[in-house]
Amino acid sequence: MPVRQHAIGYDRAVLRQAFLASALVLSCSSAPKGPLTSITLSTGELVPPFSANVYTYEVTSLTTLVPVTFTVTGQDVTIDGVDAKDGVPCDVTIPALDDATSIIIHGKDAGGTPTTYTIRTAPATRPRYDVTTQSSPVPGRIFLTPFQLVDKTGGAAFLYILDETGRLLFYRQTPQGTADFERVRLPNGAIRYTYVMQDQPIDPATWPLVPSTAFVLDDHFRVLKTIRLAAAGTHAADAVDVHQFRLIDDDHWVVQSYLGEIVTNVPGHSTAGVVSAVLQESQGGNVVFDWESTSAPELYTDSVDGNDFTNANTTYADYNHLNAFDFDPSNGNLVASLRHDDAIVEIDRATGAIVWTLGGLGDQFGLASADKFSHQHHVQYLAPNQLLLFDNGNANKLSKIREYQIDPQAHTAQAVAAIDVDGHYSSAMGSVQKLAGHYFVGWGYRQPTESDITEIDATTHAKSFEMSFRDGYISYRALKFE
Repeated sequence: MPVRQHAIGYDRAVLRQAFLASALVLSCSSAPKGPLTSITLSTGELVPPFSANVYTYEVTSLTTLVPVTFTVTGQDVTIDGVDAKDGVPCDVTIPALDDATSIIIHGKDAGGTPTTYTIRTAPATRPRYDVTTQSSPVPGRIFLTPFQLVDKTGGAAFLYILDETGRLLFYRQTPQGTADFERVRLPNGAIRYTYVMQDQPIDPATWPLVPSTAFVLDDHFRVLKTIRLAAAGTHAADAVDVHQFRLIDDDHWVVQSYLGEIVTNVPGHSTAGVVSAVLQESQGGNVVFDWESTSAPELYTDSVDGNDFTNANTTYADYNHLNAFDFDPSNGNLVASLRHDDAIVEIDRATGAIVWTLGGLGDQFGLASADKFSHQHHVQYLAPNQLLLFDNGNANKLSKIREYQIDPQAHTAQAVAAIDVDGHYSSAMGSVQKLAGHYFVGWGYRQPTESDITEIDATTHAKSFEMSFRDGYISYRALKFE
């Protein structure tokens, strides 16, 4: 028995020593190791770059839609009250993106004095806007690409997501102008975000050739891949065009591009410099369809704008200006909006032949004068044989929402809707969607005193939402997604 008691006493002494030693280690680890050496975020970069002696920052990109991962090195800190260990990624939910909300990081300087780093949740110089109407808009998220258009050379550029009331949910400042920001649900249910960004500032001397790259982001807004035009047919690999990109699956997409080419098939010209519009489909790493507008000579004579073919050695004639496309749900063919033809054409996805033409000089549907459109954007199918498009209306300086019910076999078209809103006129860009009985319109390059977004009831035309950017900002399109 005495031996057993002695053994138990010895064990307790050893345990007490071990406890004191571990407590000392914990105490040392919680003391500052030195000043903070970096703060990084999963969504964007700090502005200015981190310095231990700079205490206020902005971020190039933030979101409230998913947690943002912060990694702080140099010491343990708290981020908005959440403990963050040195060098260990920490997820933080951002409550709001506005001037009144900041992210607060509490740490210590090298001497142990508490320090506070403040990160603004929205940059002071971001595109500002005013919501002037909000009356039961369709639920969803609004996708925008605000930029300042200055002599076609662009300016500050952003990606924006708002909720249906206009509250900012996501922003990203981009180094060049962007367009066609979309949310995509893949066949397997995964969410992707896509947009197209110019490679460099627009050069007015080579307009409309705007070399660009398509971006695919995951559901946390991290870049998964960048996409360019692949070599196919007679053309080399090249940039895409900024107007539109469609992701079908992670290894399946359609891009459009503009290529400056010298051709010999323009009627009345031995040679001509033209902007060849390209639609290219890739799947599984292979080009499965590649169409160039120069393969359809009838499009030269159908052109109503940008068709000066006499300066082959100095300029390229932008005779088509492909600006949007969609898929015909009845047969899978591509339907394209050709702005400078004032026409919508269907392109056979197997042969590349023009199947039919709606509108313009080559119209095959007998559109009445009141039903014609000009310099349109953003063609969409609402259902088989039911087309929705944004009619810029350059011919009479009045933009309209237009719906058509077409019969491609009989070559007939019925105008279902032709609606203008407060006399709006957008000479370029723009979009329209039909969502739950409402039209959602992005006005694009609208007049300075007009709004950037208008949502109206499709029957009564009563407004449910309207907003306008300040300071000369516009958005190429405005789209709403679930």
